[in-house]
Amino acid sequence: PEGRWAELATSGLPARHTYFLSRYHRRTDYDVRRSAEAASSLGLLNLTDVGAPADGGQLQGRRLQGRRLQGKSRLLQGKGKLFAKPAAWGQRTCDMSGPSYGVWRRTLCSKINFGSYDAYVFSLASPLSEAQLSLFDFPQNAWGGENVLLYIFTRALGYSASNPCLDLAVNHAHCQLPSSFGPRLWGDARQAKGTVTRAVQAKMRAMGLEVDLTPKAVGDLTLNVTGLGTPSSA
Repeated sequence: PEGRWAELATSGLPARHTYFLSRYHRRTDYDVRRSAEAASSLGLLNLTDVGAPADGGQLQGRRLQGRRLQGKSRLLQGKGKLFAKPAAWGQRTCDMSGPSYGVWRRTLCSKINFGSYDAYVFSLASPLSEAQLSLFDFPQNAWGGENVLLYIFTRALGYSASNPCLDLAVNHAHCQLPSSFGPRLWGDARQAKGTVTRAVQAKMRAMGLEVDLTPKAVGDLTLNVTGLGTPSSA
């Protein structure tokens, strides 16, 4: 860890507190081979199917394997996708700092953030019960999933929370515009807020917690952007 992250690693978090961090969009240089090998190790990319050669040639395949990424894939085709053509193995640049990515400006670490978080830092005060653990059993990529997670921490576990992304920077890089991966290409299999909130609320009430976990309540969970030492509780 470097900078304020190193400081956090040494000092730790305040008692019963968690950080929900909003992201930055920046220019990032990366190595295609290392990125592909990391994706392969997670089971998201089949290097044999995409024809990853050892001689520095170009990607030939068009198939990604993994949850919800089956069969023909457009991620490996065209400008602005995961691997732009020609997709040579080597150093590449992902620049999300330009105006093309302004559509996501309210998700970034700024005063206009509407409650979007991309990294979570917490230390449990005590082991969770089976009932408490079951609250986290919902699809990670569900709409509003990070806000449901924030609700669980603050309302069910009694933690306070803040968003000190001004000091703890999280860089987000995927080099895709919404038109590159939206429902028109994939179909959107993510669960809606209503489906997720009803399921989590039922579990909370079974634990004896009086909660009103509606999609609107989840959507209103916004943490002010701060630095370390100035918590803003949900």
